[in-house]
Amino acid sequence: MGHQTAPSLYRAKRLRATVLDINGRPLVGNESVVITKGVISVAFKADVTAGQAITLVNGNGDNCVNEPAAPSFNGFTVDATFCNVDFSLFHILTGHRLILNDNGTVVGIAEGTTVDLSTVNFALELWTGASTTVLPRTGGDGVWGYILAPFLRGGTIGDISVANGTVTFNVTGMATKNGAAWAQGPFLVDLVGGVAALLHDSVTVKEHRRIQAVEIQPPLD
Repeated sequence: MGHQTAPSLYRAKRLRATVLDINGRPLVGNESVVITKGVISVAFKADVTAGQAITLVNGNGDNCVNEPAAPSFNGFTVDATFCNVDFSLFHILTGHRLILNDNGTVVGIAEGTTVDLSTVNFALELWTGASTTVLPRTGGDGVWGYILAPFLRGGTIGDISVANGTVTFNVTGMATKNGAAWAQGPFLVDLVGGVAALLHDSVTVKEHRRIQAVEIQPPLD
């Protein structure tokens, strides 16, 4: 094991959602990538199957087989809360139809029962603050936490309460999937050889979440 950077992570700084094709490959373009700093929280909940313990008792009442249950990790469900109304982002995360005005500007989203969430695929990248005593290397901008979910299935917009205060928006039920084709990703997020680069360590096809430190500043929204 080599040297280790072990920062304390705090506060969501930026979130980027990127549309993926059915095979998990990123589609990069003006309408398939959304960046926001209006994220309040992103919650990952592990989906774990408990497994079955095996116990056999002999005629004397003693255990002759005692095999504990082996839990099986299936992935994560993901819920996110936002303070900004970003209809293009909600479209990527839920598949619901965008509403355009007569100038072609996005002004809303229409929620209905026609969306097949199995066809709504995207990746999420989340940058956090990072408290560390380790200085960034030459060419680095600083140190941030970087959380990547490389292959997610869409979710739904949750309950909305309009009252005398700020309205927050929740997207719930998003779920990670096997089959990630993110690899090094299409964006310059890592410091490699002193310059901004793609991820140095490629994402594997069965990788559901990655948490690491990066030295390239988050993208601007």
